Amino acid sequence: MLGTGFIAGFAALAGAMVVGASLIQYLFIAFMFYFLANKLKTQPEWLAWVTIAQWVLFPMMAGKHKAWTFILLVPILGVVFAYIWMWHIYEKRKYPGWWALVSLGGLIPLVGFLFYIAALVMYLLGVFKDK
Repeated sequence: MLGTGFIAGFAALAGAMVVGASLIQYLFIAFMFYFLANKLKTQPEWLAWVTIAQWVLFPMMAGKHKAWTFILLVPILGVVFAYIWMWHIYEKRKYPGWWALVSLGGLIPLVGFLFYIAALVMYLLGVFKDK
């Protein structure tokens, strides 16, 4: 039988891992949005550092009005518009718009993680490599 000290230690470790992963995800999204907003000359780029407000930049980088951000609150429609905006952002960076759809391959069992890795590489290229 496991002691309560072991269980408490395991719970603390799991909690620290979740917090660490969340921090890494936040920093990744903030850096990417900030650099992308700078490259696309979208103002105010400092919104990339504000947790919820950073999503206001998303439609703006795609060339839409910031009021379109509210569409992200509609469950399925928000996802559709996020892909449309990402398509426009890739095209503004002179990359193929269909790159935005690569992450959908992540829904395929067993090989989906490969699509997520490919989408991440394409996103990094779209942000940092000028064409």
